Amino acid sequence: MNETNIKISRFIKENDLFSGMSHVLCAVSGGADSMTLLHILFENKSLFGIDKVSAFHLNHNIRGDEADDDEQYVHAFCDRLKIPFYSYKLTETESLGASEDKLRQLRYNYLEKYRQDIGADCIATGHTKSDLAETVILNLGRGAGLRGLSGIPVKRENIIRPLLCISREETEQYCSENSIEYRVDSTNCKNIYKRNIIRNRLLPELEEYFGNIEAKLTNIATIAHEADEYLIKQAENALNECRINMTSLNALQLAKCDSVIIKYVLTLFFRDNEIPFDNYDINQVYSLVFSAGRLQLKNDFIAQHFNNVFCIYRTDSKFVDKCEIHLNLGKNRFSERKSVFVYIKDLHDINILDKEFSEYDLVDYDKLDGELILRKWENGDKFSSFKRKNTKSLKKLFNEKKLNPVEKKDQMIISDKSGIVWLEGEGVSSFKNITENTHTVLVIKTISEE
Repeated sequence: MNETNIKISRFIKENDLFSGMSHVLCAVSGGADSMTLLHILFENKSLFGIDKVSAFHLNHNIRGDEADDDEQYVHAFCDRLKIPFYSYKLTETESLGASEDKLRQLRYNYLEKYRQDIGADCIATGHTKSDLAETVILNLGRGAGLRGLSGIPVKRENIIRPLLCISREETEQYCSENSIEYRVDSTNCKNIYKRNIIRNRLLPELEEYFGNIEAKLTNIATIAHEADEYLIKQAENALNECRINMTSLNALQLAKCDSVIIKYVLTLFFRDNEIPFDNYDINQVYSLVFSAGRLQLKNDFIAQHFNNVFCIYRTDSKFVDKCEIHLNLGKNRFSERKSVFVYIKDLHDINILDKEFSEYDLVDYDKLDGELILRKWENGDKFSSFKRKNTKSLKKLFNEKKLNPVEKKDQMIISDKSGIVWLEGEGVSSFKNITENTHTVLVIKTISEE
């Protein structure tokens, strides 16, 4: 086993890359990096505990015959070694005018699609220390934080990168020592992409001035990654302490944290709710933690601080459409996330002490006035609560419960001609509750569709 094999084997073991993995799908462009990856994994399957290695090649359909030749070369190489080979050629619509970031996203999308199709456990890419160095410089130019300066993660979800311990030069040497031909992308020499400019111009100059630049940038990435991981753990703890629910935080509790932790909490909070953001958004929202207010964010999202509750919600029709459903016996779908199930039962057949039933969700059927409607709340709604023994406007009740606008719109209400019969989270109205004279009841149960 040569030095490159030893480095990679040690790196794989240290990072536990193939734990629980039996089938690996390699992303193979035909270049020295990906050919090294494919050959090493295939030749050392038993050493790494892998049962099967497959290859996937994406033809970007940009370089004409050269791109087709790359695909054919990788296919022929896999045939010789009896490695299962899969490929996809981008359509002109997909490739025409696509940016470097767009092509990268397409590449990962198709890799994931084929991974699922063939039942592979993970995707392995041939990123090296050289790629990591370029990424650190690229992200530095974009004004990235610690995560960006961490460069390329060794493992992210089901994507692993076993070659981050060696350089591009070492992959070329490996191919030479093992008589492996590899393809050279002619566009790599052209400074048409930012990454090419960094590779061909900036890094050589930095190497001339400082020496051993890849190792130094790798060290910066390692330090940034360790610091980022530590802060993430601190922020996760703070987020758990501050969280009221998925879309709301206790602003008073959050404001007690250090400023850097607050920004990390907000970052995690945005990611949890799949809200697009950048550093500018985080800095804008940060000030909202300390004082009441409202901010318009991207894609119709709103950040709001009200009654010491910080929340994020969206103003699109998904949340504000009026919902009014004629209630039927059985299951009634209210939204994508929940339904209500209703049925009629003789009160004498119900044991109130049984956990299956709650007196708050039992309506005196004979007190109902006309057709029942399942709906969302409206301005002016009032509710006489059997649970709380009082009458309040829903606006005031929801504010007391610190519900954000999304949660308010998501509350299920059942009403008849006389008003609200039942309110989610509160139960039956004081005008419709069961008494000693009740014979027949309407049983109401909520169902989560998540």
